[in-house]
Amino acid sequence: FDAQLHEYQPPDVADGVARLLGRWVELGGRLGFGVGDETSCFVILDTPQGEATRSIWPLTIYPSGRCEVVFQYLARRAPFDDIVLREQLRQRLNTIEGIDLPAEKIDLRPSFQLDVLAEPQAQAALADQLAWFRSTVDS
Repeated sequence: FDAQLHEYQPPDVADGVARLLGRWVELGGRLGFGVGDETSCFVILDTPQGEATRSIWPLTIYPSGRCEVVFQYLARRAPFDDIVLREQLRQRLNTIEGIDLPAEKIDLRPSFQLDVLAEPQAQAALADQLAWFRSTVDS
């Protein structure tokens, strides 16, 4: 993933993505990676559920230049199976400069361009929204 990210993206974008992913790990999340020709990165949160562990993730990042918000997947995972919470997440993400996720895609997997993360303010704002996501899952 990292090699592809640096191959496909300018340094400011690749570094912004790396900072965001580092912040996610600091928040207690982990990273998972796909196995396709383009190695995707899943921003994963593992939570205990009884004696089992369940995983939930809000974003999939593709080195070629987009970040997918996986509302379609979240619709099957508590607490984001509640459309009100998915809508809150959509609106919170839309407060970040360069992100505009349409309301009609609340049950799909809309995306935004990774170049949003070239800006430190956007990196911090997205990290804040991921912290909100984590606290919502944990509550």
